[in-house]
Amino acid sequence: AYLAGAVLAWQSFGAGVGPAFFPPAGVTLAAMVLNRRSRWPVIVAAIVLAEFAVDLRYGASPRSAAGLALANSVEPLIGASLVLAWCKGVPDLRDRSDLARFVAAACLAGPLVGGLIGGAMAAAQHDTAWPVA
Repeated sequence: AYLAGAVLAWQSFGAGVGPAFFPPAGVTLAAMVLNRRSRWPVIVAAIVLAEFAVDLRYGASPRSAAGLALANSVEPLIGASLVLAWCKGVPDLRDRSDLARFVAAACLAGPLVGGLIGGAMAAAQHDTAWPVA
């Protein structure tokens, strides 16, 4: 599912919008929240391999592909970890407090970390100041 989503994101948005809106991250977060932590390394490995392959296929440099793979694997890892910690397990999204915690973790905190990594990667790749990237 992640691979198909990554390909569709490249085809639909290109490289410019993809970092701001990346639906496969939601698929990854759901896979992590709904699986035991012992399976997370396999999920992360699948993300990294799929992301790296898709980015190379669409013309990204190996360095850029590695940075995107890092950002797009850390983002759901942070989000899922915070969701499970703040909701004390799998959230019940019918409960407003669980829903608020889920949104804060999965839609704000995780993407913020992923965006910071992506911004730092872009700044390093283009040799620009981080806030400008």
